[in-house]
Amino acid sequence: MKDLPYEEVKTSLTSGESIPAAVVQAFRIALAGLRPHLAAQVYMNLSQAGCMDIEIAAIAGRSLRHVKTLLEFSKAPTGLVEMVANRKASIASAHKAMRVAEATGQDVMAVIQEAAQEEDRQRKPRKDRPVAAAKAVVRTLLKAKVPSQLRAGIAGGAEVVQIRTNDAQRLLNALEQLSPTTKRRA
Repeated sequence: MKDLPYEEVKTSLTSGESIPAAVVQAFRIALAGLRPHLAAQVYMNLSQAGCMDIEIAAIAGRSLRHVKTLLEFSKAPTGLVEMVANRKASIASAHKAMRVAEATGQDVMAVIQEAAQEEDRQRKPRKDRPVAAAKAVVRTLLKAKVPSQLRAGIAGGAEVVQIRTNDAQRLLNALEQLSPTTKRRA
């Protein structure tokens, strides 16, 4: 990031010339492999070199909206940048938290942590998930003709009926999942 030709961009802009294609190519190659929080730093350096947002978008080959979002993110607190760097939050959620914090006057970190907690609450598994999973297993076993194998064995007078091991394991898992949650009628 530091070895990018910022000075060449600055001299091109001050002289009124267009930025050389080799310089634009160097920036695009560097930006192609960067994570968004690092690209935000490159955009900020280009901005400090005298580029307007539209010129940064042209150099990076990105949309103006993308550039503006990352430029706003480059002004984020270090804690928020670290969360994005460690993939604990996305750029979009961090940017949204910055906007909410600015509008409400709250701390940005408090807003993003509250949003993360809300997301965790929404992801909690529902209570009926084991029942649904067991029903899916039973449907699979019905399609595998396990009941017909059992009926044929019982009708033949066999004391022991054989089914495939993996079918038996699935059946046991389904029964274990259903047993504590099913209500028996008196």
